[in-house]
Amino acid sequence: ANHVKYILLDGDLMVEGVDTHYIQELVIPATVQGHQVQGILPQAFAPNPVKMFGSVRLPQGLLHIGAEAFQSVQVDGSIAIPSTVTSIGQGAFSRAKLPGTMTIPASVTRIGTGAFAGAQGLVEIRVDAGNPTFKSQDGVLYSKDMTRLIQYPANRVGSSYRLPDSVNYLAKDAFAGVTQLKQIISENPLLDGDIYAVA
Repeated sequence: ANHVKYILLDGDLMVEGVDTHYIQELVIPATVQGHQVQGILPQAFAPNPVKMFGSVRLPQGLLHIGAEAFQSVQVDGSIAIPSTVTSIGQGAFSRAKLPGTMTIPASVTRIGTGAFAGAQGLVEIRVDAGNPTFKSQDGVLYSKDMTRLIQYPANRVGSSYRLPDSVNYLAKDAFAGVTQLKQIISENPLLDGDIYAVA
């Protein structure tokens, strides 16, 4: 009916994908035939072909967004991460076209490598103040203790960026696909990073 495919895995209902490449409004319901929708499988909406959604509505009750689930997806309107999600997989929104702002709810305790790497249109990543694991400063995603820079939004405004002195590690794909940034400044002599942090 709404082009969404589901699969039961060990009693958990998961979104498996869609059977078309364009949907004006992708709506994932909270329950399907009495089963709560628990998560979105890895690569559920990944390319071949590239999927285009006018907007995306994900349900409260959703727990997991799988690795590369929205990779390269083009979202023209709104998409929000529900306040029940606990994990966002590696590359979940990598190279996707997203709204200017994405907000990480307080419930999220795990974000995989490069979850928002190279996401077009993404200017800032916000984090709910109640989140125990992650923090946002000036739209950039950090670990709560501000020692790890996890994701610099690809379309963040500014040609140079000064790292907070507390930052001593740059995560893999932290600066992937940035469009305006030319210079990263740090005064921390212990600064280290993944060899692919700036790609």
